[in-house]
Amino acid sequence: MPSGSITLFRVRGIPIRAHWSLVLALAYITYAFSTDFEKAAHLAGVPRAGLTLPALLWGAVIAVALFVSVALHELAHSLFALRVGGRVREITLMIVGGVSQMSKMPPSLALEGWMALVGPLSSLVIALVTWLVRAVLPATSGLADLRLGLFYLAGLNLMLGLFNLLPAFPMDGGRVLRAFLGRKVGRARATQIAAMLGRGLSIALGLLGLATINVLLIIIAFFLYGGAKAEAGAEETHALLGGLKVRDMMLPHPLLVRTDDPLQQVGASMRDSGRLEAIVSAGVEGGPTGILVAQDLLRARTREAKVGDVGPIIFHRALQVSADEPAEAALTRAQQQGASYLVVVDESSPRALLGLVGPTEIQNALALRGLVSKQRAPDARTPVPHG
Repeated sequence: MPSGSITLFRVRGIPIRAHWSLVLALAYITYAFSTDFEKAAHLAGVPRAGLTLPALLWGAVIAVALFVSVALHELAHSLFALRVGGRVREITLMIVGGVSQMSKMPPSLALEGWMALVGPLSSLVIALVTWLVRAVLPATSGLADLRLGLFYLAGLNLMLGLFNLLPAFPMDGGRVLRAFLGRKVGRARATQIAAMLGRGLSIALGLLGLATINVLLIIIAFFLYGGAKAEAGAEETHALLGGLKVRDMMLPHPLLVRTDDPLQQVGASMRDSGRLEAIVSAGVEGGPTGILVAQDLLRARTREAKVGDVGPIIFHRALQVSADEPAEAALTRAQQQGASYLVVVDESSPRALLGLVGPTEIQNALALRGLVSKQRAPDARTPVPHG
């Protein structure tokens, strides 16, 4: 969940959230549209005298209409994903549009491509319908406000649909391109191509923003560059985690402390073991309940403070998993629940602690897999199997 966002409402159990940057986008669009309102009305073929709403209010209407259109666009993605077996964690509206965060992608690359395509198609359908409705309305002054609203609703959805069809990450067209190329060059290579195009598009938009002194365009360019980079990184992680189980990453003999242990004693144990975290258990017979990290020792108010005095936060950092669970699935579940650590337990006896997986273990596993992958990479004469 992006920080600084609030839930507006839910559709089919999917939270629709607004990021704080949405406020900036709404304010900017409202101001920009209202300052050019005369030209906007002329472009729509509507006489200014026939409009009843003031320019500033019209700016706000257009700004809200844009993000309602974005929400419908993202809902099209999400509802299709649910229909084909995917899972959607949330939809977040922000300054660059919307993001549908999937906790489980559709089961095939082809379905991912269709999921990406339905968003722009829904926007283009909305554009066509609103344009046709406007076309049949009589050109009377009493309908001037409605005609103006329909004109810009159609235009915004047309722009939204076409822009998202650009074949570059993180645009929907980038996912469609990956689905198409993935059958020929494999998913990983297709992702690299779409991400490279995405970075190129963001640089072009950034330069255009600098040339025209358009701050919003520059901000969008930064977001797009980050999105393209994140897509490439996520795919690389997906490839490296393929085939790994939790036991392949875990630290087999983690530091174990109890809730009644003095924090001073824990600090000494951390220093001696070279570890910055410890698994907390409820007692001698208790199973693992959470994670204590070195920074927590600074919260001690007295020299006699114990682990249990730190606070409930330590019990929300860990997710208990089986050693034989696929690593990627376990890490996905941990991310959904806001956990930074995996506490590995024996499936037949949850109190039997087997190991710990934290950020250090994950980084080490990815680095080693990446090293092995490069050493095994085929040379130019070796045919690469199609994905």
